Amino acid sequence: SPYTYERVSHINVTIGPDGTDDNVKIDICSDVNGVCCKTKLDKTLRDDWRKNKVELWKEGDLGSCKTMQYKVNKAIPDGGPRFTISKDGKDDLTVNKVLIETVDVHGSTFMYDCGDFKLQSQGQKCVPGVNCSVTKNCKKSTKRPGSPGASKRTTKRPSTAKGTSTTRRSQRIA
Repeated sequence: SPYTYERVSHINVTIGPDGTDDNVKIDICSDVNGVCCKTKLDKTLRDDWRKNKVELWKEGDLGSCKTMQYKVNKAIPDGGPRFTISKDGKDDLTVNKVLIETVDVHGSTFMYDCGDFKLQSQGQKCVPGVNCSVTKNCKKSTKRPGSPGASKRTTKRPSTAKGTSTTRRSQRIA
């Protein structure tokens, strides 16, 4: 199948020099069909979206989106989900980078780089879809913690060594 179903396990947000106290929502969409899920990212009793901070949002922080499966097109090598950041209010927000980590139905992990987001209202009231939301297409990133490529290399070496030691053992027994 040219598609895989993936759910978001982590969202890593690197906030730039301009944080915000406004309410911030994210919208994650499949790159194949119209399936999207929107949720507010807000840690209760915490000052989140602070300037020059890295925020790690785990699956449990994603509200109604925490178990959502997104259909991802595997035929596009660097394809990935669409990611939107939106906010209310007049407080600008600069995000230097958004990384999304997903897990497919087989347990494989993927990393997507959604790039940077600048939500600037220049002191004007927020108008949804005009000056307070930005959408980007996320690209599959080759930098993955515990990427399948890296783990394959690690497992190949020991299996070769095991194969050799198994041969030796069988010679001892014989």
